[in-house]
Amino acid sequence: MAGTPTTYVIEDDYAVSDSLCVLLETIGFVVRAHATCAVFLREAQLETNSCVLVDLDSSSEMTVIQLLDQFRRDKIEVRVIVMANLLDRAAGARVRAAVERAGARLLDKPFETGELVRCIKAVLSDK
Repeated sequence: MAGTPTTYVIEDDYAVSDSLCVLLETIGFVVRAHATCAVFLREAQLETNSCVLVDLDSSSEMTVIQLLDQFRRDKIEVRVIVMANLLDRAAGARVRAAVERAGARLLDKPFETGELVRCIKAVLSDK
């Protein structure tokens, strides 16, 4: 769709990545999938007003926090949603603080489809 922002999905579990992509495409989003943060940085051609949807546990080569730091260092302005299952409160608080410091949003797993769509639309409408 012309003019529709691209949502990049970074998820190392193929089944989860495929499900997210199919779901978002069915709703009308333009979606591109990448298996890891490092692969994303090598392959993605970021578009204006795009969104990165990344699983906190999706990468061994590069962590999500390292990805967010790379965006900041390279002055890449992209909206980021970090999907995470934060059962450990202490670790969850540290992750939440790091994600928010980087200007990203945290989406707690498990989440409903409507919650995911609202979150993506919200970050894409942030100026």
